[in-house]
Amino acid sequence: MRTTVILLALIIAPWVMKGQGKYLGSVDDTKRHAEQVVGLMAKGEFDKMASIAGMIWHASPESFDRMRKSLVGSIPDLVVEHGPIIDHDHLTVQKFGSTLLRHVFILRFTRSPARIRVNYYQSTKGWILVGASMETDVDRILDAAEQKAGAALPIPILPGAVGPGK
Repeated sequence: MRTTVILLALIIAPWVMKGQGKYLGSVDDTKRHAEQVVGLMAKGEFDKMASIAGMIWHASPESFDRMRKSLVGSIPDLVVEHGPIIDHDHLTVQKFGSTLLRHVFILRFTRSPARIRVNYYQSTKGWILVGASMETDVDRILDAAEQKAGAALPIPILPGAVGPGK
């Protein structure tokens, strides 16, 4: 399966500057925000998703315009390859110290899943959205889950090797 990594922020560019400057007050607020953004994406409500996400995104209009053009062109390819989006699940929140966190979701297409990561940073004024990405390579998604769970990865034994298992 072809690996597809996409910055979800690409689609929100035209709407971001309208609400820029708002902040979220708590980790729980980031979870509600991420759930709302990914839920709207799962429903195909990209304009509304962009409006909600853009309210707490802090970046230049030029960078958003470049990203938006890239994503808008790739969405039809994702639907052709993976089928329509049918649902999503919030898997976990990962904390990186006291100022960074990531909400991880599975976005269910009819033929395969995608992992979505929504990243927030606690600025001096509150939590802001600093990035989002999508991964459609199922092996990478499962490898990441397996590593997080602490499961042992299989070690291949080469012909003629000496050691445990021989």
